Amino acid sequence: MIVPSSFVTRTHALDFAPALVLITTLLGIAGLARPGTAAPAKSSLTLTLSLGALYDSNFLQYSDPQLRDFEAGAHPDRYSIETRDDLVWGPSLGFAYERRAARARRHTLRVHVDGDFHQRNGTADMHSGGISWRESFRGDRQLTASWLTIPRYYLRQLLDEDVTPGYPGLSRYRRAEFSLDVGSLGWEQRFARGLLIATEYQFERRNYAGDFNERDSKLHQGDIAVRWDRMPRRASLGAHGAYRASTARAEDGDEAPGFAPDDADVSYHGMSIGTRGRCELLRRKPWRVTADAAYELETRRYDSDRPADRFHFDRDDTRHIVEAGVRWARPRFAVRGYCRFTNNTARLAATTITTTDAGSFRQGQVGVSLECSLIRRMTGASEDADAN
Repeated sequence: MIVPSSFVTRTHALDFAPALVLITTLLGIAGLARPGTAAPAKSSLTLTLSLGALYDSNFLQYSDPQLRDFEAGAHPDRYSIETRDDLVWGPSLGFAYERRAARARRHTLRVHVDGDFHQRNGTADMHSGGISWRESFRGDRQLTASWLTIPRYYLRQLLDEDVTPGYPGLSRYRRAEFSLDVGSLGWEQRFARGLLIATEYQFERRNYAGDFNERDSKLHQGDIAVRWDRMPRRASLGAHGAYRASTARAEDGDEAPGFAPDDADVSYHGMSIGTRGRCELLRRKPWRVTADAAYELETRRYDSDRPADRFHFDRDDTRHIVEAGVRWARPRFAVRGYCRFTNNTARLAATTITTTDAGSFRQGQVGVSLECSLIRRMTGASEDADAN
């Protein structure tokens, strides 16, 4: 999932509390379960700092007609941005605690906080945080649970149908933003030499603020992936398929008794398939250069059964995403440059619609990221520190 916007600023620690308690408890149980005759456990604490810079040609994913309308300045109340494109800065801070026990057991706890800050359009800034727990077993088997939260994500200005038109200077367009929580549970296992198979379940909850609570939704997604990782030049190749279904609230509660809701229904279902490959281009100790490329195809069928909901009734979307990158790395330091192109095609039953809802769009992104890690290793009663 690609989220091209915000993070760091203030972290809402309470959002992480339930997941933190659960993961810490499971980690403690896992630690107590190791045999008493096991060798002394080895553990490490890693601090990771990263900074990204991204140029985005269409960061709010407006369609061509919407971009022309924005650039003409004919309807300034429909847009809260200064430019269609922007430079986005993305700092990130992460901690990882790893404990290696006997019999190939390994427990890993990660916490991270991230931020996206726009050079010219601060209205779209945001921050996020996440926590994950991974339990590794003999035979390349892994169980992973994670939680991600974004307290405030700005979508765009949307038409509020409940605003009564006709008052001079009163705009019917309001700021649409939501909080997002994503939880996942996954299992990965090696089935043959060089072949890994992974499955994952993901739950997503969106809560809109203010005028658009009819768009509140819950999403369920199942994913299965395969990866071949023992290929020449340390290459790997993977493919995955997923199915998702999102159910929206689809009403704001202000309908008269006996009347059908007049609100948008953004419920949908769809699938995605994709592939990703990576290979090593050059290796000279202590550094190496790798290249990666990925392609993703996503479909979305909206479930609205309301003909008056002209932007979602009988609508199908198809999205293509292509990405390529090059990474230069040495121990505890890495630099990656990449480019990404997204093309979304929306097929609607209605042909003439005046709205700022997301439709067909094209988006190009070019970015670079720098990452540095500080590691402290601990073994039994003795400790040693590595830093770079």
